Parts: sequence; C-alpha cells; structure tokens
Amino acid sequence: MLTRNIILLVLSFFITTTISCSRFSGNFGYKTETMDTYRLLKNGMEFESGQHVDWVYNIEKSGTGIDVGIVVLQKKAVWIDIESRNMKVGLENSRIYGEFQGQQPGEYRIVLVVKNKIVDETGYTIYSDDELDLDE
Repeated sequence: MLTRNIILLVLSFFITTTISCSRFSGNFGYKTETMDTYRLLKNGMEFESGQHVDWVYNIEKSGTGIDVGIVVLQKKAVWIDIESRNMKVGLENSRIYGEFQGQQPGEYRIVLVVKNKIVDETGYTIYSDDELDLDE
C-alpha cells in the first residue's frame, strides 16, 4: 500500500511538471533606440552590428514558479553559447528581458529552456554595412 502511494505521488509530480511546461507560451519582441514600443521579433530579422536592441519575451501562459534557462547562441562552425542565465517566471513575473549591441556579424539564436527542453526560440542576423558595400 505504501509503495502504491509513493508511485502515485511520483506519477502525479511528473504529470504536473509536464502540464506546466506545456502551458509555457509567449512571444518575442524587440525595440531599438529609435522606437517607442516593442514590436514582434520574428525569426530571421536583421539588425545592424552597432545597433542597440532590447528584447523581451512576453509570457502568455505559464505555470507558477518555473525556472527558465535563457541562452543566446552564435553560429560559428557550430552553435556556441555566448550568454546564459536562469530566471524564475510565474504569474507575478511574466516577462524576460535582454539586450544586445556590438555583436559581430553573423547568425544568432535566443533559446528558452525549461527542464532541459526548448520551449521557445527565435533567430536573428547581425549585419555590417561593410559587408553590404558592393561598389568596391
């Protein structure tokens, strides 16, 4: 009887954590120095290398007290981690903020991870005007 109760307790814990992870959803947004409000950050957007960009992830649904890993990756020969941090989100704290400026030209990704599973991500490209000068 005790073993059965322990099994049910463990099973309910896994079901609860799985449900709370699956309810995690939201949207990425961005704002540059010349913008007053955030706009939707769509996968594949491009920003100039010297430009300061604030980004936000607005959580529409989440469980309470979820630990989220925030990872920024840069594509070299493989994707490398250039920034990582953790944050607890929930009903009171429903936004994740970040920023970038002065990144080298190339491809980047912002990845949100809960319990070693990717729950959302977006990609963007940093370009340089020097790379676009085709007249020379």
